[in-house]
Amino acid sequence: MSFLFHKKLVPAINISSKNIRIALLSNKNEIQYAVSVQLPEGVFKNSRINNPAIISETLTQLIKNIIPKPKEVVCIIPDSQCFTYVFKVPLGLNEEETRSSILTQSKKIIPANQDDICWDYIDLVEGDSRKCVYVGVLREIIEVYRSVTKQSGLTLIGVDIEALALGRIFLSTDKNETPHNTMIAHIGKNMITLDVFDSEKRFIYSDIIPEVSSQETDTTIGSVVTNVIITEIKNTIEYTKKTFDKEVTSIILTGEPIRVSRVEEILRGDIGISIQQGSLPNFISQLNMITGEGVPVMYASVLGGALYFNEANNNKRLEFLQEEKGKKETQNNIIQVPHTAEIKDNSKIKKIIAYIFIVLTFIILGFVVYMYVINPLLLN
Repeated sequence: MSFLFHKKLVPAINISSKNIRIALLSNKNEIQYAVSVQLPEGVFKNSRINNPAIISETLTQLIKNIIPKPKEVVCIIPDSQCFTYVFKVPLGLNEEETRSSILTQSKKIIPANQDDICWDYIDLVEGDSRKCVYVGVLREIIEVYRSVTKQSGLTLIGVDIEALALGRIFLSTDKNETPHNTMIAHIGKNMITLDVFDSEKRFIYSDIIPEVSSQETDTTIGSVVTNVIITEIKNTIEYTKKTFDKEVTSIILTGEPIRVSRVEEILRGDIGISIQQGSLPNFISQLNMITGEGVPVMYASVLGGALYFNEANNNKRLEFLQEEKGKKETQNNIIQVPHTAEIKDNSKIKKIIAYIFIVLTFIILGFVVYMYVINPLLLN
């Protein structure tokens, strides 16, 4: 019955313009499977899946190597495909009232019909102030991921955003450290993502810098690109201070190694705060199981996605999906999973059932022993 006490083991996939990565962790956070495969050009375009058939075919081949073959999967969606806004919400509202307040505000600024968006939020309550971070994903984007995984024989049971997946990895620590308001700067080849987390490791803001390019080689990074990245990092630090009254005191750099090293070199002499390159936490083991291109740290987001159902990370997870009740019903627009709320998880129920089962087993065994062993001895 030990399975009742284990976290849900589900592989995660992350699709980018260059490759598709998949990872599966054990109950002990040992890497069971992690691989990266290059995708043909144009399959993933403008941060969206452009050719679902090829991706499904590639994914089908990848999961054949996982034993036993998985039936479910978590997909990671780029931050650039999410709507992220901060709304002020009055204190004292119940869940329904909170949702209504957020919905009313979001309709005024989000350029899409709310019926076409699956969204969730993170509750930021501090003293007599309350803000809610709204994160939405177009329903049609989620449906493409659902279709891709279904064609590969998998059921999509979780949708993660890359910011939270990276946060589970880079904000996890095996030692006691002073809490920081931290920025994770993910520096890609064509896009820069700046994700900010508060000292309680709650995601609060994301800034996307698309299509950054210049004259570069494999060994250098153009000064134009570097200046854009540095400027945007400074702007995000200022915005975080102004909007949330929080000072960013730590920056974690990750992404393309050459760019990361160059940006780190300049930042260290320009910004007086802690700067470090991202690394996988010690609790992730069996790194030798990683195959395919890229150094281990480049698997951070997909490994973070594999931790989506880890009980210890419940307060760092958004939920955009609802269990299907029929072919026409797919998602629920609003599912609240704030850090202070009760997490909708059945793990506690499973544990209670397990305890009841154990108690009943002992009662039955005791009755059998009494009737067929103790009682006959007493009669004699």
